[in-house]
Amino acid sequence: METIEIFDRLKSLQVILGRKYELESKIEEAPKQLSSQDELLARMRKEFIEKNKEYEEIKEKVYSLRIELEETVKTREAGEKNMDNRLLQWHPAFYATIQIEFRDELNKLHFENEHHLSKKPMQIDVLIIKKRTFVHCEEYDSYEEYILFDRFDSCFSV
Repeated sequence: METIEIFDRLKSLQVILGRKYELESKIEEAPKQLSSQDELLARMRKEFIEKNKEYEEIKEKVYSLRIELEETVKTREAGEKNMDNRLLQWHPAFYATIQIEFRDELNKLHFENEHHLSKKPMQIDVLIIKKRTFVHCEEYDSYEEYILFDRFDSCFSV
């Protein structure tokens, strides 16, 4: 029985010896792994620094663009306020347009721009007078109103 015990003992020692060799090989590889992990860490730090620098540059650019946007909005709003205070002079354009529209009848019509109806400041936009036989007055209160040929023809047929 002693031989069986010796074989069992040798087997257990052989397992222990195998584990010892495994540990020794891992101990020998540890500095190499540590070195490669240090290189990886250094590379990751470098990438982080570069990405962080890009992020900060983009963050600064976004900040400056926001400031520029706010200034542009303020400028636009100020311009819009000024537009509310200014009157749009559309009468000269309307007068020229109505003459163009009736260019075929120019020899039969007489146009007066801003014709005063009395001594008071009231006036109509355009007075169109058919020469020698007919007078027709039409009032347009804003540039949004426009004259249609059907409407004008019906006025002349009166």
